[in-house]
Amino acid sequence: MTLYVSYRQYMANDEWTIGDWLINYEGGFARRGLYGQFILEASKLTGYTPAFFAMCSHWFFYSIFFFFSTRLLLKEQNLFSTLLLLISPFIFTFQIHATLGGFRKEIIYLAALSYISFTVRSSLQGSDRNSKAFIIVAALYPLMILSHEMLAFFLPYIMALYFIYHGVDKARIIQAKLLVLPSVIAFVFAYLYQGGPEFVSAIKSSLGSQAPIKKGAIDWIGHDTHFGTNQVINAIQNHSYLPRYFWYSSLALIAFIPFRHRVAQVLSYKLPALLIFLSILSSIALSAVAIDWGRFLYLNLLSLFIVCLALEQSPKDLNITLGIEGLLEKPVALIFLGTLAGIAFLVLYGVGWYIPHCCEWSPYQSDLTRKLLTSLGLN
Repeated sequence: MTLYVSYRQYMANDEWTIGDWLINYEGGFARRGLYGQFILEASKLTGYTPAFFAMCSHWFFYSIFFFFSTRLLLKEQNLFSTLLLLISPFIFTFQIHATLGGFRKEIIYLAALSYISFTVRSSLQGSDRNSKAFIIVAALYPLMILSHEMLAFFLPYIMALYFIYHGVDKARIIQAKLLVLPSVIAFVFAYLYQGGPEFVSAIKSSLGSQAPIKKGAIDWIGHDTHFGTNQVINAIQNHSYLPRYFWYSSLALIAFIPFRHRVAQVLSYKLPALLIFLSILSSIALSAVAIDWGRFLYLNLLSLFIVCLALEQSPKDLNITLGIEGLLEKPVALIFLGTLAGIAFLVLYGVGWYIPHCCEWSPYQSDLTRKLLTSLGLN
């Protein structure tokens, strides 16, 4: 489904999900341009359109993310604690429910995070220890930040896994600082060279007829943080942004209730817990200048989930049955009614709501739900 939606975005040459990948350096060095420059050069070399390479990027990074996430889940002995998260509209299906919020460059980060988490989990279960994994990701992360500076705000999740993996001592802290330093420098450059209207014109000129027709991610390079702040203020004052996203956050946290023991395990590591809170706080700060609150919420929820999967299940996790054992001891009629109620709840939780990435004012009809209702003649 994800690959199909990506193909639809490619065919439409979408201004957000495709345009985000096409920002380049043709107007000079500016934030978010590195990956798009690679795409532009590949397009010139092969003759395939930049949009085609953007779609291939969707497929490549989502495939890595789903591959390692699946391998992490296969290591679970009891999936009951993860069931609500797996069927939720924000862990593996956010990009289907909120199409324009998915397929962005943060999927590069998600691919890296899932790979690192799998590496940590494998080492904890006695497989060969791959200590080079963090060095590889740390070497690539500055390039990721130069492709989208927002990824700097989620680097603490990877460093949390680093300290869970290696432990905390003076030598490891020094090594961690050295690993992070290139990413800090990259972020400083991205902050200093934010772009402007002239960069937008140059980028679109370099793409020619292959540039997205509508205004979107490329045009956003022409705006400064003051413009973003005004957008946020408007959303808060006129579109009830604060209560809406409080509501979405509350619904999302329901799925973490059966998973709470694993979250507590991760937070028992003091420095990793501080790093996770740092990422959450920096995302909140980012929300003051960017309107994509749903994307930030989704990325933190998913990142926390993937980090937690790096740890083995505790006895408390293994004993979670969501009440099924107790239900099986009841009369047949109650078993039947309980089963129906459980299925109804899972379906309702899975498709009855979603987290809008931004600017969508209904919490009920996601892109997927809307299409399902339309196909049934109910919308």
